[in-house]
Amino acid sequence: IYFDLFEPYVNPSYVKDEYWIPKNYITYGKKTAYEELMDWEKINFCTRDTDTVWECGHKFPKENDAIWHPNENGYKYLSQWLINKIKEIYE
Repeated sequence: IYFDLFEPYVNPSYVKDEYWIPKNYITYGKKTAYEELMDWEKINFCTRDTDTVWECGHKFPKENDAIWHPNENGYKYLSQWLINKIKEIYE
């Protein structure tokens, strides 16, 4: 599968209708994996809509004394996100 991690590899505004984009390019014209993770963190860990662990100094706002690696919870989430995308393609 192909997916955009931090930024789109292909800008949809430059793609002509006759070009074929494979269905296994799972983020084409959609959120990148990074954006997906940020949205998930905002819903599950942050107290304000603008903060994620990446933007608040590796500390979740709910636990100001705790130091976290930015991907401590994100690895599990993104792994499941990828598994679900693969299932969508091949089922």
